Amino acid sequence: MPLNKQLYKCTAVGNSTKQSFGQIKGIIGKGLKKGGGAEHEKANSSLFPFCWYKGIVIALPAILIFMKELNFTPFPVLETERLVLRNLSHNDVDEVLAIRGNETTMQYIPRPVARTKEDALAVIDMITGFTARNERINWAITERGSDKLIGIIGYVNFKTESHRAEVGYVLHHDHLRKGITYEALQAVLDYGFNVLQLHSVEAIIRLDNIASAQLVEKAGFVREAHFRDYIFHNGRYWDEYVYTLFNPVHNQQKNT
Repeated sequence: MPLNKQLYKCTAVGNSTKQSFGQIKGIIGKGLKKGGGAEHEKANSSLFPFCWYKGIVIALPAILIFMKELNFTPFPVLETERLVLRNLSHNDVDEVLAIRGNETTMQYIPRPVARTKEDALAVIDMITGFTARNERINWAITERGSDKLIGIIGYVNFKTESHRAEVGYVLHHDHLRKGITYEALQAVLDYGFNVLQLHSVEAIIRLDNIASAQLVEKAGFVREAHFRDYIFHNGRYWDEYVYTLFNPVHNQQKNT
């Protein structure tokens, strides 16, 4: 489908101002001729200094950032060399209970520990409900050749006006230290930057969660903030680091 027939959010970012142009149905490139249109057949992440809004060509001395409307139907299955990331289902109840019911696994995740299959089913329904409503998206991590869920990864929060999302993940303790979360994270980041056209992705990590911090740093995230008493969990407040990774294409365009 030509890029200008898909719905995008368009935001113009100037030196000190930010103007939202809402929904647009097309973008046009630098080589626009008077009275002409443009059909960019490749839905890539290039940024153009013009946009097509309500039949009017808008030219701005600014960076235009496009984030695709959230629509997870059909569900986007992601594949890597070793993994298949798919939607969750009630068939995953035992595996979700094994992960969400393990207090050691859940120590850094500010969510209730699952005690029963009913609890695990409620978690699955919550996750798939967010996806069905196009609010958030999580993937079941499975290994190629096996449909068994061994972890969960996804975008647990979207800040659509800032074209930003928060990534979160959890892995069954039997599969730690195999590079699985890193491999799944690369696929999810690729989807976020190249399909959803996110400008940035953040990870919120507790100070003592060294393994998670090392994971995102390996993926290129940079620690940008330290929030004190940011999360209340298990009866106390916890400090959190915020790590950020910017869309590399947007960064390249911004610096040229």
